[in-house]
Amino acid sequence: AMDMGIYVLIASINPLRIYRFTGDIWLRFCRDPYYPFNASNVYSYAISDTRKLFYDIPELNSYYDHFGFSFLLTLMNYLEKRGVNITDMWRKIDDAIVQSIMRSEPGMIKETYKLFNSSHHFFDLVRYDILINETIDPHIAEVNMSPSLSIHTPTMKKYLGTCEQIIFNTLRLLGAGSSLDLQSEYDPLAYEMFVGKLNIAVDPRTCADNECHKN
Repeated sequence: AMDMGIYVLIASINPLRIYRFTGDIWLRFCRDPYYPFNASNVYSYAISDTRKLFYDIPELNSYYDHFGFSFLLTLMNYLEKRGVNITDMWRKIDDAIVQSIMRSEPGMIKETYKLFNSSHHFFDLVRYDILINETIDPHIAEVNMSPSLSIHTPTMKKYLGTCEQIIFNTLRLLGAGSSLDLQSEYDPLAYEMFVGKLNIAVDPRTCADNECHKN
C-alpha cells in the first residue's frame, strides 16, 4: 500500500480559492505488501517510520535515479504504462479535494468571523494523504493542517527541493515572494526554489521507452 502527499493551499474561503501544488508529490509506501491481507500486520496498511523508501523499489527507482524524473513523473509514468488513465485519476483526486473543502467551508467561515469579524482573512496550507485503490479511485486518508515541511531525517533530503518550492510558491502567490533578477548571480539552491532539475525533463514515455536514453 502507498499514499501520495499532495499539498493544497486554501487562499480564500469567501470566495473559495484553492490551489494544488503540481510540481511534485510526497510518495510513501508501507513496509510490507498489502496482500495477502493480515489485519494484525499494521505495517501492510499503515505508513510509519519503518516504511519502505521510494528508492527501495526497483521499478520506480530506475526512473528516479537513472533518468532523473521527479517522484510525480515517476509514479505517473509507472501507472500509465499499466493502463491507468492519468487524466481521469487526477480529475477524481481534485474532485475529492474540492468536495472535502466545500463541506468544511461553512465551519471555516464561522470560525474566521469569530477571529477577524470577516470571512476574507483566511490562509491555510494543508497536505492531503491520498490512497489509491485497485480501481484507481482516490480515498482521502488524512488531511494534515499546517503540515511540516522540515527535513528531519537523512532519507527526507530527497524532498528538500519540493519543500522549498512549496514555501516559495505559496509566498509568491500571496504577494510576499519576488522573482530573482536573472542578471544577477545566486547560490544554486536559490534557483532550485523556482524550478528544480527534477522538474525539467522530457516526457518520461519519450525518454524511458526510446533509444535516446542510451546515447
